[in-house]
Amino acid sequence: MRERRQVGIILLDLNMPKVDGLAATETIRQIEGQCEHVPIIAITAHDTYGMKDAALAAGCSDYVRKPIDENEFERVLHRIFPLSF
Repeated sequence: MRERRQVGIILLDLNMPKVDGLAATETIRQIEGQCEHVPIIAITAHDTYGMKDAALAAGCSDYVRKPIDENEFERVLHRIFPLSF
């Protein structure tokens, strides 16, 4: 039997070779079903108009542009895990 591990957060590049990050997010959310959702932070260097809205609509918890700004990333983590810092 396969061991199941708890995932605390997913950092997901939206523009991976051979994988659409938005489709991957939708698949993860379908697998989770009605269970508590693991936070997914979308990461992309291709910050086009509407990309953030598309990522959030697909089920991402938040969105960060590359190159990643340390302060922006910290703010995102605080929004997702407000009591952890």
